Amino acid sequence: MHLTSPNYAAPARTAIFVDLENVYYFLKRRLKAGEDAVSAMFETLRELKGAVKEKYGHDAIILFAYGDFERLPDTVQNQLYLLGFDTRNVLGTEHKNAADMQLCIDAMHTLYVRADIAHFVIVAGDRDYIPVIKHVVSQGREVLVSAFKDATSGDLLEILGADRFFDLTELVTQRFKLMSREEIAAQEAKETRVNPARPQTPGHGKDKLAAAAPATKFPDARPVHDADAKIALSTMMRYFGDKPEVWMSPFLHKLREELPELAEYERKSLISTLKASGAIVVESRPGWKDGEAVDYSVAIINWDHPQVRELNQWDGQF
Repeated sequence: MHLTSPNYAAPARTAIFVDLENVYYFLKRRLKAGEDAVSAMFETLRELKGAVKEKYGHDAIILFAYGDFERLPDTVQNQLYLLGFDTRNVLGTEHKNAADMQLCIDAMHTLYVRADIAHFVIVAGDRDYIPVIKHVVSQGREVLVSAFKDATSGDLLEILGADRFFDLTELVTQRFKLMSREEIAAQEAKETRVNPARPQTPGHGKDKLAAAAPATKFPDARPVHDADAKIALSTMMRYFGDKPEVWMSPFLHKLREELPELAEYERKSLISTLKASGAIVVESRPGWKDGEAVDYSVAIINWDHPQVRELNQWDGQF
């Protein structure tokens, strides 16, 4: 029996898969005051469709947008329909939405049942998409990842290369204004001051938590100048400030959410920056894993560091 290859028997076509919440919540967080995230999102998607058509010479024939639409503004689905997108409603959780899983399933289904789809455009910047992207490329299809570079996984960028990445920031900033890294750091600090992590009721303050932790000697305090390090410090305080010790694995996991654009080694280097500034010290604690004794790293916050005190507005409260 003679078998003929089905690959590209029809003219090559394009499919676009959009992790909508990835786009929307980035814009909601990063747009300057007075800018509308919904308008910016749809203008960005409209411009992206035009850019994809210019790149590949034809309109995309498959357009899917994924999100928990109960958590998004009411008009979003109607506007997506007018842009030509089919919507995929996925239920989210408090920590992570399910859009990435459904997107990957649909991308794989398209890969195997639509031989005419030669170009896959994935609008998302999470490192979770690395396996499916690598697989699509291994099957001889072309992949273009389009996302905001400031919120794209450094690991993903390293694997993709410049020719497979399109920065959505170029489309947004044509009409809308985004906050800089320094402005984001200042906003994070303000939010931490307004919503301090550590409880301030009687008997739950600095003295009690200090007594719960072992005596610690901190290096001389130095200012933290790096914007990403400031975000890392406010993240540690906001999510783990009620603990006498911060376990590194959960903290790094939270940093992947707060600073997804950095590679893993860059996130770990922020810990070194905070250590050098005297804002934290890192110590080892004994533990067990898979029946064997191992050492775990923990951070201890220096609550007398000037920037830590400023973030939580504790001067004079204890």
